[in-house]
Amino acid sequence: MAGLEYAAQGGLPREKMMFIPNGIDTNTFYPNEEDRRRVRAQWNMGDEVKVVGNISRFDPIKNHKMFLKAAALVVAERPDVRFVCVGHGKESYVQELKQLSRTLGLENKVHWIQAKSDVREVYNAIDVFCSSSLSEGFPNVIGEAMACGRHCVVTDVGDSALVVGDTGVVVPSDNPQAFSAGLLDRLAAPEALNLRGRQRILENFTVAHLGDKSEYVLFQAVQEMHPNLRRNEEVAPSADA
Repeated sequence: MAGLEYAAQGGLPREKMMFIPNGIDTNTFYPNEEDRRRVRAQWNMGDEVKVVGNISRFDPIKNHKMFLKAAALVVAERPDVRFVCVGHGKESYVQELKQLSRTLGLENKVHWIQAKSDVREVYNAIDVFCSSSLSEGFPNVIGEAMACGRHCVVTDVGDSALVVGDTGVVVPSDNPQAFSAGLLDRLAAPEALNLRGRQRILENFTVAHLGDKSEYVLFQAVQEMHPNLRRNEEVAPSADA
């Protein structure tokens, strides 16, 4: 929806556009206890440790600096919490973030992890997923985390609030106090798994939804050229094709 609004503000006719959200592969992203145990063992974290994960490229637009400031506020109240930053980016920027974490007294609380191909393992290893971005489109990473049953705290940018709905916490952008409050809220959730979050993805944002809506839009476009066409009919190629 954020992309549609951006295009409309740029002058494209709103009546000519339709919002089709991305599709999350829920057969790839799902709760997996084996993933959780294996990755936590690699991180030397027992199941008693609460873990907040920020999974995004190391880029200023993702606002890791605000995330770290919020983390420091969380640790002041919950010293048992650990944080993992998983991603990739310019080494100079990563070093800048690591220096900030040391300044904030988080050197033993934040783990910096290179992005890996099987990100489902990481989702399952954490308790709370967060997105601290200053700007987003449709953030697949939030939907993937929800499909894995993670509690989510996100900034109100792009389609983040649309994806989370009422299954997580949405806070203003670039506000470490609000962000830390959201993290503390989700860390205290009585349910280990956010099954309502997964259900929201299953009901609204699957690959099947993406395919169905794309098919509908394409059919509408073809039907404008062939008014008598019925759904599921094939259009024979023209002689000029």
